Amino acid sequence: MHKTIALLFLLLSPFLLLANGFEDDDKKRKKKRKKGKKTEIRAERQIAITADGGWNTIGGNGILGSYYVTPRIGVDLGFGTGLKGTKVGVRGKYMLSSNNFAPFVGLGLSGKLGANEGFINTEFIADPITGGERLETIIWDTKRTLYVQPTIGFEYMANGGFVIGIATGYSFVTANPYEFTSEFGEGTSTEDGIRLLLGNGIIASLNIGYAF
Repeated sequence: MHKTIALLFLLLSPFLLLANGFEDDDKKRKKKRKKGKKTEIRAERQIAITADGGWNTIGGNGILGSYYVTPRIGVDLGFGTGLKGTKVGVRGKYMLSSNNFAPFVGLGLSGKLGANEGFINTEFIADPITGGERLETIIWDTKRTLYVQPTIGFEYMANGGFVIGIATGYSFVTANPYEFTSEFGEGTSTEDGIRLLLGNGIIASLNIGYAF
C-alpha cells in the first residue's frame, strides 16, 4: 500500500510542480497589476499554444504556436493536416489593440507538403465519334503548393491565459496545384472539384488554447 502511494506521488509530482509554477507566475502578475501599473497582456504572456481548425487554415487542422515579439506584433507557426494533405505555414500579424480583446490583420504563407500520386476518378466523357458518352478513368497528381494568405480576425487572451481566436481572409495559390496524367480531365466536373479543394478559396479558422 505504501509503495503504491509513493509511486503515485512520484508520478504526480512533476504536474504538481508545474501547476505550482503557473500559480506563482499568476501571483507575480497580480502583484504587478496591484501596483497600479497597467501591464499589456501579450507582454506578460508572449507564447501561446492553440488547437487550430477550419478551412484553408494556415497550417491545416492541427497545432498553432504564437510568439508575440511586442504586444502588437505576433508570429504564428502552424502545422497539421486536412483535405489538402499535410500543411505547414507561418503568419505575421499586427494587433490593432493591446487589450485582452484585439482585432488583427495578418499575412501568411502556407505550404502543402509532398506530392500525391495516383488519384483516380471515373467520369462520363462525351464521345465525339458516337455523339454519346463513355465512362473514362481520370488520373491526376497533386503537387507541392504554396499559398499566400491575407487575413483579418480577432483574438481574446484572458488574464488567466485562456486564448480564443477567429480568422478569415482569402487563400491564393501561387502555382497550378494539380496535373492530369490521363488523357481526359480538363474541363470536367472532376477538375471543378480539384479546383475547389486545392485552388484559391475563403479562409475560416478557429483556434483555442493557452498562453504562457
